[in-house]
Amino acid sequence: MTKHAAIGLLCLVTFVAGCSSTNSTNSSDTKQTTAASGKHDTCTAAAVEKLIGRTITVELADEARVQSGASLIQVMGPEDGLSMDYDPQRLNVDVDDNGKIQRINCG
Repeated sequence: MTKHAAIGLLCLVTFVAGCSSTNSTNSSDTKQTTAASGKHDTCTAAAVEKLIGRTITVELADEARVQSGASLIQVMGPEDGLSMDYDPQRLNVDVDDNGKIQRINCG
């Protein structure tokens, strides 16, 4: 298991344990989680672009999801498969092999 996969799994496990309503999808180590607070109207990646360059943690992932207004967050590394479905409520966080955030977008 790569370092990113371990971080992603940690994010997934923490969200599942802390949420009363969780929707998880794991496809090629892609982690996607629904927040307990329900759906929001919009996801705004620009609100969290300042996090680019930081190392992802469970706390930082949740902070990014909340600040962006997203209902879902998906953390993906270079070895992870892409999710082909578009969800305007999902915050996508791309990280490198060391867990450093490289790109953030919604969809």
